[in-house]
Amino acid sequence: VWAGISSGGLYIYKNSQWQAKNAGLPGYSTGFTVGPNTVAFSADKAFVGYDSFNYLATNGIYAATLSAGNEPWIYTGPAMAGGIPIMTLAAAKNAILAAGLHHQNIAGLEVPNKIYRSTTSGLTWNVVRDTTSTFQLNAYGDTVLAATSWGGLYPGLYMSTDGGVHWERDDFPETVVLSTVRSGRYLYVGTWDGVFRSLEPFFMEDTTRTDTVVAPPQFKLGQNYPNPFSSSTTITVSAPGIIFPKQQAAGTAGPVRISVYNTLGQLVDEVFEGPLPPGTSEIRYQPHRLASGVYFYRLRAGEFVQTRKLLLLR
Repeated sequence: VWAGISSGGLYIYKNSQWQAKNAGLPGYSTGFTVGPNTVAFSADKAFVGYDSFNYLATNGIYAATLSAGNEPWIYTGPAMAGGIPIMTLAAAKNAILAAGLHHQNIAGLEVPNKIYRSTTSGLTWNVVRDTTSTFQLNAYGDTVLAATSWGGLYPGLYMSTDGGVHWERDDFPETVVLSTVRSGRYLYVGTWDGVFRSLEPFFMEDTTRTDTVVAPPQFKLGQNYPNPFSSSTTITVSAPGIIFPKQQAAGTAGPVRISVYNTLGQLVDEVFEGPLPPGTSEIRYQPHRLASGVYFYRLRAGEFVQTRKLLLLR
């Protein structure tokens, strides 16, 4: 879980506490997004926009690798003399997009409003559109929406259906658009004139997240249920959305092994061995050769180890 506190910077919730992650940031941050890197099902690269409300060289986009611990944020662009104040960022399917700015005149200098796009994890940025001031970018797969305001002739809602490469103005009424939110196949638009919902489905497919996988930051071994049990029990395992080890197939976390030990620490049974998808998996365990008693089941995944107790009653 991430939180941004105006000029207070960014914080990440890990190990049951909030930790500041501001090293390398010059100060005020305006937007935050997590984007793709070279590993499928991983969101390990983070981007944050910086807007000093002045024409400073430190304005722009900063990137950091989330799994690298205390690695500082590194300035990544876009390249422009004096820096570009960035208001909003979005992670599209195969790209990171950024827009600046929400005010057109900075310290008496005219700064062009543009939308920038990167397919290299922030190493390089390309201008994909000259635009009015942009309050918010939102990405839904390949569909990207830009909520624009003053600073141009045609404020309103702009849309890209190819990940931010090409843009066109939606037929939404010409007004200052502040934000957009998707709910299923419908779109909600917040403006200075109120909140609107599309009369017809705005999106082709329904992505209501009934089956969305939310991957935890690390492995977790759940308590088996029922416990005690006589014939079979279920063990839950939560796996992070990472690739482990590097040669493992994309989209899985493995290898994972769950073993059963007696009270003497002797291995007496194997429950599971193999890769697991990100998210929570349920594994059914049916011991056939064990007598009634207290046992311990242990999860091993790389350097991660967790053990829990189970009670078998025949």
